[in-house]
Amino acid sequence: MSDYDSDEFLERLRQLTGQTEVWEGFSTEDTEDPQDEVDTEEKDYDSDVSQDLILNTRHLTMATNKPNQGRNYKMNKARAFAADSPETPRTVENLMKIKWNETGLERGEMSHPGQSFVPWKLVKGYPYMYVGKRNSERTAPFFSLAALHEGGRVWDLFYTHYPPGTDKRPLIFVPTYQFQHLLDVINAKLDIKLTIPPGKNELRFNMIFGAGDTPRPRFLGRSSDTEAWTSMTRAIPEPLQDDTWEKATQAGKDEYMNLLYLATSGKSKEKNSERNREKRINNHKAWGQSLKRAQRYLGLREQYRGAATGPATLDLACPPACAPEDSVLFVSIDVEAYEFNQAQVSEVGISTLDATTLAGVAPGAGLPLGSEGWYPSIHARHLRIKENLWVHNKTHVKGCPLNFLFGESEVVSQDDVVPLIQALIQRTVDGKKRNIVLVFHDAAADIKFLQGEGYDILGEENVIDVLDTKEMDQYVTRSHNPHSLESVLRSLNMSYQYLHNAGNDAMYTMRAMVSLALKGRQISVARSKKEKKAATTPASEHVPYAEFKKQEEEDEGWSSGGEDSDGGLAPHRYLKQTRPSW
Repeated sequence: MSDYDSDEFLERLRQLTGQTEVWEGFSTEDTEDPQDEVDTEEKDYDSDVSQDLILNTRHLTMATNKPNQGRNYKMNKARAFAADSPETPRTVENLMKIKWNETGLERGEMSHPGQSFVPWKLVKGYPYMYVGKRNSERTAPFFSLAALHEGGRVWDLFYTHYPPGTDKRPLIFVPTYQFQHLLDVINAKLDIKLTIPPGKNELRFNMIFGAGDTPRPRFLGRSSDTEAWTSMTRAIPEPLQDDTWEKATQAGKDEYMNLLYLATSGKSKEKNSERNREKRINNHKAWGQSLKRAQRYLGLREQYRGAATGPATLDLACPPACAPEDSVLFVSIDVEAYEFNQAQVSEVGISTLDATTLAGVAPGAGLPLGSEGWYPSIHARHLRIKENLWVHNKTHVKGCPLNFLFGESEVVSQDDVVPLIQALIQRTVDGKKRNIVLVFHDAAADIKFLQGEGYDILGEENVIDVLDTKEMDQYVTRSHNPHSLESVLRSLNMSYQYLHNAGNDAMYTMRAMVSLALKGRQISVARSKKEKKAATTPASEHVPYAEFKKQEEEDEGWSSGGEDSDGGLAPHRYLKQTRPSW
């Protein structure tokens, strides 16, 4: 230290590190003459190492961080070197207490130089564009317009116009620090670590305008709710006279246009994601309603009449307390075709279940659910098409036309298939047609065959509903991916043989419908009990996992209303949505 006295050395350290605290480790009162400690033998030090010892402030100990100070709080790295007080816990409560100062700007005034902005479209699209699939589903509900204003959250809205002659709508921006605060709150609620993405995308969240005398965003107003946001963004002022480009440099213009491009690129992806999400949610809701209607037809649930009649219960060892609704006849149809030409149908399977025979019969608690009491009421037929008896699939699927397990196969002409099915659907009891509920596994192909044969089975007046075990399984298991019939049977602990025999498949499909309805009802009853118990549990600052899952299910359409809904009336959605494609 011969080249610097102690004060100069400390001052240099302050300049290098940006700190103003006193570094006690280098106090002049505590420092002895270095020559008293130095070995008389001359030492050689590598210059890079010596530089690291001086410039790496992590080797220096501040007075506020000395172990003998007795402080036990945990500080992050930045605060450990930059502050003299413990880090304030970033709890939801503390974060929500943060209030933004007024901007000091009137409507239409230009923002302050150097202010950093995030495009509003990027705020809305963040969970779909920058969050992984798992957390995207968790975080997306926080980015709806209503959720973005939840809890009194306010946004300072700014706008900017495209250059003259550009026929594009103005863009909306918000300060970067307000978006960062939103991420902090979500992180605290879900115990995750959302961040502004690093690298090339970081600029999109830290846009600074005004380079080369180009316009900066202008203040639109402070939005405190969805109504304010909507009204303000619909009334953006026209460009002002000082939004001129005459003085702007070419480099500034290029930078400005680059920022606008970054603000809007990826827009289509966000819209597609939102559109796909809306479609997915609607599907989930429809599947849940369909499952509940199946339970009503089986006597496992009753119609909701404005209030739950009592606590949800289910004892599989006893007959259901409700009577099967509408006295339906379930009819399952399965079609097998030649694997190299789907127009050549080789087998048709038909199974039936008369719901009236289940009254007073316990489904049974053994696995698969319903096998003990209700499976025996299911009956099946196997029709082999005379013109295509030669068909025996072996390449893509292993066909089993000779292995019908539930009776004797019947050989019929293809022209007789539709009349046989039609006679079953139109059969009367005491002069009245039965209410028919069709059951399929992946309905489109089977219905397409009937349509191709000139039979509009969905147009039959007494067909009141269509159930699809593929969709029922996806709803029960909360799966985004459809499963084959074999996978569904395995998940239900159901033994099976000789799949791809149309008669066997029709039987297994009907059994799967019964077991899925029972399993879904079990889950619903258990969930209802948990929710009632959770209602008496004190609220926690962090979102409990069970509460999060409940909210996630509601937001993704997996919740169909619990015990306060019954699936409603059958919408005949196959008639409305899939017929045009056949």
